[in-house]
Parts: sequence; C-alpha cells; structure tokens
Amino acid sequence: MKLPFALLTPVMMILLGACAPTASQEQALVDPVFAPGQVWEVAWEDGLKPSTVTIPVLHSNERGMVFYVGEEMQGIDNASASFSAGGDIKPHISINVSKAPYGQKRDCNGLINAPVEVGQTVQGVYAFQTGRGVYGDYVRTGSKKGLSNCTMKRLK
Repeated sequence: MKLPFALLTPVMMILLGACAPTASQEQALVDPVFAPGQVWEVAWEDGLKPSTVTIPVLHSNERGMVFYVGEEMQGIDNASASFSAGGDIKPHISINVSKAPYGQKRDCNGLINAPVEVGQTVQGVYAFQTGRGVYGDYVRTGSKKGLSNCTMKRLK
C-alpha cells in the first residue's frame, strides 16, 4: 500500500516523535564541579582538624542530584559528595565527611554552578545539628542564619 505524499510527512513525524524523550522523562544532570578522583580539603570554622578527601565513584544521577559514594575505609576521613540543582534550589555542592577515628559526620555545603580549578576554594556552610531541612533556606535564598562557615578547597 502506498501512502499519498501528503500523509507521509505527518506519519513520519508521529513515528519520530514516539522515539523522542517526553517532558516526563528525566534528563541526567551535568555536574560542573566534581569528578571521581579529585582531592579536596574541607575545613571547619570551629577548628576541627581539616579533612582531606577523595571524591569517590559516581553512585547515581537522578532527581536533580549527582551523588558520589565510596567504600568506607577505617582510619581515614571518608566522604561522599553531591551536586544538586533544579526546582526552587540554587545549584550547590556538598561534601559529607565521616571523620576518623570516631565517625563524626559533618557536611559542608556551598552555592556554586561552575567548574572549580585546582587551588580554588569554595566558601560553604555547615550545621552542628543536622536534620531534615537544616539547609533549606541556604539552598533556596543563600541565607546563612544559624549555620557556621566551612571551606572546600580543591587540591587535585
């Protein structure tokens, strides 16, 4: 059966459209900051010994968050890291540190949406009391109320 040329174009558009991603399909987020193997130093305002950590392997990239998770190793400061963007939040990074030898956990969060060169420092914030929503105002408005300062410096 031959289709008239006038029908061929609409039929092809429908078939090609079926192969294209729909608005409901989520696109992977591009992380402009982190890459596995980078080395960062995280320093805390209260004077706790800085942590030197390596960005671990990519764990997931979904729902507006690129998340890096590594295997916990005894005797060293371990870290996970993330880059988040989208919705009503400002693009930001977080390095979550588990301090050796006691496993004390802290996370440093900084508003940034650009590559970080070796030697560059990102200003961030952390909270002593972590809980759901503690960084909500910071990632939405940039408000540092109730938060302490930290820095994340890329070493490698």
